[in-house]
Amino acid sequence: MLMQVQCPGDKIIEAIRNSEISHTESQLLVDLILNKQQEHSIITDEWSEGKSDPVQKLKKQLAEREKQVAEGQEALTAVQAKLKEIRMEQQSEKSQLLQLLNSSSLRQKRIQELEDLRNADSANFEMVVEENKALKMQMNQLEAAMITLQETDAHFKAENLQLGEQLQLLTRQRKEQDTNYQNLLIKLQALESNHSYALSAAQEETRRLSEQLMLTTSTLAQEEHKNEMIAQLQSELLQLKEERCEQINGSTEVTKNQEVQILNLTTEISFLKLQLTKFQQTLHEEEAKYLEDQKAADQKCKLLESEIEEHRSKNDQLRKKNWKLVEALKAAESRNATECHKSTQVEVHEAVDTHQNNTAEMVKLKLQADHYRNALDESVTTLNALQDQIVAEESTWRSLLAEKDEEIRDLKTQCIPEKTALTPNPPDSNGVQFAFKCIEKSLPVIIDELENKISTLESQLAGEHENLNVAKPLNTQPHTPENNFVSRQELDATCIKLSSQLKLQKEFLENESSQNNDVANCLKVETRNEPTEY
Repeated sequence: MLMQVQCPGDKIIEAIRNSEISHTESQLLVDLILNKQQEHSIITDEWSEGKSDPVQKLKKQLAEREKQVAEGQEALTAVQAKLKEIRMEQQSEKSQLLQLLNSSSLRQKRIQELEDLRNADSANFEMVVEENKALKMQMNQLEAAMITLQETDAHFKAENLQLGEQLQLLTRQRKEQDTNYQNLLIKLQALESNHSYALSAAQEETRRLSEQLMLTTSTLAQEEHKNEMIAQLQSELLQLKEERCEQINGSTEVTKNQEVQILNLTTEISFLKLQLTKFQQTLHEEEAKYLEDQKAADQKCKLLESEIEEHRSKNDQLRKKNWKLVEALKAAESRNATECHKSTQVEVHEAVDTHQNNTAEMVKLKLQADHYRNALDESVTTLNALQDQIVAEESTWRSLLAEKDEEIRDLKTQCIPEKTALTPNPPDSNGVQFAFKCIEKSLPVIIDELENKISTLESQLAGEHENLNVAKPLNTQPHTPENNFVSRQELDATCIKLSSQLKLQKEFLENESSQNNDVANCLKVETRNEPTEY
């Protein structure tokens, strides 16, 4: 401070102007300047009073000392204020330093977290790379599975084509059987019409005979009183005997021809029996073959079912894998949405869609197979129903024929004693002969129809043999249980139908032959009884 006092005022003023001082320092300078101004006024006053007085000197020194003390105190207060400011600045610097330290620690923590995240991202990237490799391997597996599915699809399509061809063959066979059934119905209607015509003729003849019997009984009383007519009647009887002998000779020739025809029919029936036995043997052999084929087909069906179960399990596994792949792709997309993952996702979705389409096609094929199976079952049921209907109609016609035969036999038994009792009346014998002639005329027609039936049955047997020969090479093809079942059912049905028709024809021939024998016996009895009575 003393150095500053001794300095000139211009320098002090320049120093104050150039220096940076605080508010307190500027206040101290103002106070010092004011005090200095007052001191100058006091000193000048005292100096003027007495320069040589020692007391004044002492006072002057004391004043100077007090002034120095005051200046020292002022300097001390200034230093203290400066110290406070320094302390405040130090505290602010300490707080700033603490803030810097805290921020640096936070930055280090953030850096550590970023490093951890970088390490985690690198690990995740490696995991994604591994997952991509696994996905590529799974995609290769899916492509292989798709190839196998395409092969199975082609196999199913081929089987579907085979089923369609077999269904067409079955429909053709069914149409042929329908045509045969219609032909049989037409033949039955023709037989019915012929039989009804013969029955109506026989009934008409019996009615006429009954009328003639009534007339003869009414004329018997009148003829007893007419003895003059005996000679004329005897002559007429002789003529009638001659005519009767001629008719008997002709009838014997007819009966011989009928017997020859019956013998021919019996030989044909025996030949048909032999063919039937051979056909039954072949049928038994074919049944054994079909049983073996059915067993093989059942085994194949079981194998196919096991393969279907395996395919189902594989499909379930593929579905699970596809879902896992979709989930993994979603996770990979959330982690790293790159174009590679998008392409893999598209491929996986396409694989899933194709797999679903394949499963849908498999379901459609199964539904088509079930539809074909139901259609075949319905056709078999309709064929069985038609066969039952034919058997029922044949049984009804057989019962009607038996009833009409019994009626004819009853009429014959009624006519024979009446004829023996009424031999003098020639119209009676002529009526019976007319009835027998009608029956004899109807017999060749019936025999021709029976021969036609036998020929049709032989043609049906030949057709069945051809079908069996056609079915033999088909057996080499892969059979399904439905085809084996239907073919076996059809063969059994045709065998039963043919055997029943043959039995019916045999019985009908036996009945006709017995009727012919009865007619021949009746004619022989008549020829024997007429000469003795006359």
